[in-house]
Amino acid sequence: MVSMMTLGQAGLMNPLFSNEIYGNTQTKIGASRATAGYVNDALIGQGVPPPAWPAFRDRARVFVLPISMMKELPAATGAHFLRINVEPTRVVGSNNLPVEPVGNSPKVELQYFHAPIPSRLLGIGLSFEHDGYDLRYHQDPVNTLGRSRRNAWALQLRYAEAYTPHWGLAARMDYQRGKASYTVSNDFMRQRQDYDENRFYAQVELIGTFSTQDIGLLPPGWLLRPIVGANYQRSFFNTASASVLHGKHEDYGAAWVRARVEKQQAAGPQWQFLPSLSLGLEAEYANDVDLRLRDRRYVLASLGLAVVGGPYRFDLEYNLRHGVDSKRKAQIISAVLSYQF
Repeated sequence: MVSMMTLGQAGLMNPLFSNEIYGNTQTKIGASRATAGYVNDALIGQGVPPPAWPAFRDRARVFVLPISMMKELPAATGAHFLRINVEPTRVVGSNNLPVEPVGNSPKVELQYFHAPIPSRLLGIGLSFEHDGYDLRYHQDPVNTLGRSRRNAWALQLRYAEAYTPHWGLAARMDYQRGKASYTVSNDFMRQRQDYDENRFYAQVELIGTFSTQDIGLLPPGWLLRPIVGANYQRSFFNTASASVLHGKHEDYGAAWVRARVEKQQAAGPQWQFLPSLSLGLEAEYANDVDLRLRDRRYVLASLGLAVVGGPYRFDLEYNLRHGVDSKRKAQIISAVLSYQF
């Protein structure tokens, strides 16, 4: 309880356990690949001239509904935990755009955590996820349809530590081994490709915590959390033809700053309602697959409510990521039920 309270007060538990940034990264990469593949395989392949190409945009609604359970294990020193997370995800694109992805990405995680001291948490885990998307091309002159499937196992490493009363760090690394397939068909052809796609993913966030004692403008009982973060992903392919770039790997990376204001959780088992909101900016420093959907700067906003009581916690949050050039927009709604015993 001391470990969870210490890391929770430092704002580290949510970024440590959340897959929101990771999932949004996969959604952006997937939409870029689908658009680039559509241009290469369907339009260029069938001789459609560029003036006839539609104006590509990416509009996605993502629904995340995970259930998470954490069990404390007996320990001679420090604290040990076992966490199980079941996370169904639904992605729905806009049906009035050239490319509409519709599908599911369920994920299961089994993780072991050790807190040698109350301010530090180390974790290792395994996960399995299945991505299945149908790609619809509503403005296509040759009636193209696409289908993307991928199964992947991953080894996970997690780290969080509150260094001072004001600053802490949350970091994660994942290495996935996956098998995928992509099928595209239209009035003139049908192609299917099976390939291996492995991924390395890393993410880090530096998180501050300041109360009304530090900043007089804050209302009593509220916290300001400045956040500086970055992530990086490299995708590896066993065949160059599976890559949009026709190479053996593709890179993606982004960095962001956010300011989050939230109601402070009080000590005790009583039920509490904890609203939050945040604003921020994000910029991609690498994106190998943005050949047709180039929009590298984003405005970030979120509005959330946490309901906490005893071992239960329920988080409802709306996240908006809007591209500055209006080529990309993602709306993410997550409802997370957590239970600790």
